[in-house]
Amino acid sequence: MNFKDNLNKKIEIDELYTAVAKTIIPGDSGTRLDKNLTEKLLKAGPFKYKKERDLDLYLFREEDGQDKVLCLDNELAIYSVGPDEVGLLKSPLIKEMVSIRNAIKILNDSKVIESKKQESLKRVRNMCVAGLDLHYTDFDIDQISENSRIAWEIDDAKGAEQGVRHFVELLDYTIPPKSFRPKGMFAAGRLDSQGTGKAFFGPMVIFDKHSWTLELIEERMNILDRDNVEKVLKIGQGIEKGDISGSAVFVWLGKAAKREKKELGAFLHIS
Repeated sequence: MNFKDNLNKKIEIDELYTAVAKTIIPGDSGTRLDKNLTEKLLKAGPFKYKKERDLDLYLFREEDGQDKVLCLDNELAIYSVGPDEVGLLKSPLIKEMVSIRNAIKILNDSKVIESKKQESLKRVRNMCVAGLDLHYTDFDIDQISENSRIAWEIDDAKGAEQGVRHFVELLDYTIPPKSFRPKGMFAAGRLDSQGTGKAFFGPMVIFDKHSWTLELIEERMNILDRDNVEKVLKIGQGIEKGDISGSAVFVWLGKAAKREKKELGAFLHIS
């Protein structure tokens, strides 16, 4: 796959990760883990499925050569033992439980569990992303910028939306607080406190394919400043314009991504 394909794959993986994470309840309370979404995420990584007794297990090997097993259930536990032993620990037969040795193993299964729930899910996500080649060049950025610009000019909503998502990834932009984004619109930008105790946001992209709005605010804005909040909301409502509008936003984003590539190196940041 080329860089654009790998970037799309990373976006897909992160979307699945976020969706699954929302179905996991922290702590020891019950969970409503979405197994279908989790299976889709696991298929994007180096995991080999194995049915053991009544368990859905996923086998994988870490960089240090150690074999591990993930059990797909509400606990989402990762074990440092093989699938046979996970089967014994999670779904023992009555005759196996008679053995004192086996009973001790079952009661002390925490000794072979490396992680659960959110921690396991994050490990899965990182392994999926690690399998992608996310190195890129100025040429890759220019292609994304130009294709996105053209998509906007020919009213290709899907292509324009994809372009925005690509640059959000490339520039490591984040979603602003709810109070600092126009209602019903996609907004993302650079969050920066710089140890001042105040949260600043910007540059910032505002996009909506329904109203066909694409605006960019270049300045860093204090998100608690009422004038800044009002400015963002007015731009979202179409009352005011951003510093840059329409297809020119993709040109600006392309230049910003190339500047950042020179500063940080030609490899997409993985959080």
